Amino acid sequence: VDLVCAKMGVEREEMLHAIHTAGDNDALKIAYNLVRDSQRMKELSESKHDGDGDRGMFTDAERKQHEKPSDGMAPLEELPTMGMYISQSKTGVSAQPVSRSTKKSRWHLGIRSRSQPYDVMSEVYRAMKSVDLSWKVVNSYHVITRKTHPVTKQELKVSLQLYKVDDRHFLLDFKNLGQSAGEKETYENSGSVAMGFFELCAILIRELAVGGGGSK
Repeated sequence: VDLVCAKMGVEREEMLHAIHTAGDNDALKIAYNLVRDSQRMKELSESKHDGDGDRGMFTDAERKQHEKPSDGMAPLEELPTMGMYISQSKTGVSAQPVSRSTKKSRWHLGIRSRSQPYDVMSEVYRAMKSVDLSWKVVNSYHVITRKTHPVTKQELKVSLQLYKVDDRHFLLDFKNLGQSAGEKETYENSGSVAMGFFELCAILIRELAVGGGGSK
């Protein structure tokens, strides 16, 4: 709890209140679950190495049960890989099953990091909260954030998703999801949405840099 409080810049009472009463989309609760599950995985990994002589105490099935992370944390192997990222960038198809004919090419930006996944995502939630964005959680490593542009009044939608590049590096991808459903797309609108996307990315990247996350 204290670690998450320090990362998110909140008091312990606020953190405990979020853990026990907040909904699943609450940034503090998600950050707490990410850190908790990461620490559990680390402890399990260390106990495996320290207890090699006691392997006979558990069956293979029991060991797998103990090693399985909680539902709130996707196993590291299930993070999207860089190969998936490149493939999606070329085809314009997201990780979700969708019709290719309805998808268009989208702008991508990214931040490369050597920080642990839970550290990166904790900073993402802190940054979104700090700049007063609303968001929807897709999974532990993928959120969709929204903001109404103060001048054009268009609703900007940006996907933030963490990809595994290799064993040491991760990529936080910024993807422009375009206009809201029902808005008529024109050349002028497309250009203003793209500029709004870059502005929103700049705000988030600047906030992440202030917090020291995602840019190592």
